[in-house]
Amino acid sequence: MASKVVPNSHAEAENIAGHCPWLRNKLEAIPNFTDTKRFFPSSEPKCNGIFTILSVGRLTEQKNVLAYVEALAIARDKGLNFRAVWVGSHQNSAYVNRVRGLIEKYKLSEILTLHDQTDDIAEVYREADAFCLPSLFEGYPNVLCEAMASGLPVICSNIQEMPRIVTEGVNGYMFNPHDPADIARAIDLLINRKQAELKAMGDRNRRQIVANNSMEAFVEQYVRLIESPK
Repeated sequence: MASKVVPNSHAEAENIAGHCPWLRNKLEAIPNFTDTKRFFPSSEPKCNGIFTILSVGRLTEQKNVLAYVEALAIARDKGLNFRAVWVGSHQNSAYVNRVRGLIEKYKLSEILTLHDQTDDIAEVYREADAFCLPSLFEGYPNVLCEAMASGLPVICSNIQEMPRIVTEGVNGYMFNPHDPADIARAIDLLINRKQAELKAMGDRNRRQIVANNSMEAFVEQYVRLIESPK
């Protein structure tokens, strides 16, 4: 009986249409909004001293942390100079132990730091130089949009909604999340961009999120949907 069915991503709309083709003409994807007043770029120069890649999310199999750790080891062994920070809850103790064991195996404790979740995540974004989301599957990736709103260049898995958000070489890079070597390739591409190019990527990301994912854009899309002929 609904006039419209509104998933929060085009990927989910395609999934619904595949399973329920009779809903195809009712589907209208409207992405989640990002609080662009909370998530915004730093006005101060970064003082990390070393290129810092941030990831945000629970330490779970979905987030693909083990493959990411392997990728960091490959990138380190290629001579790349960086550090990685992962912020997220550690509720799955068995998986977290596997992650810590792999960090120890590859001697990455000085490169990768695991932090529990924080209430001040917006400031954590502003302190980073870039963002990585290596998930095996995602809905609409809120953390990716938060990072982009914070003016960060990004690298992410080439899955589901990601290719609609990230344009290769323009505002970031994508990789095969099942291939640690390919994740390392994306890290390499990012680190070897000139600072001005990284800044331009981050600026494009900020403009994109403000245009497409701000609360104002979200409300406008719903108003247009509600006012459209049924």
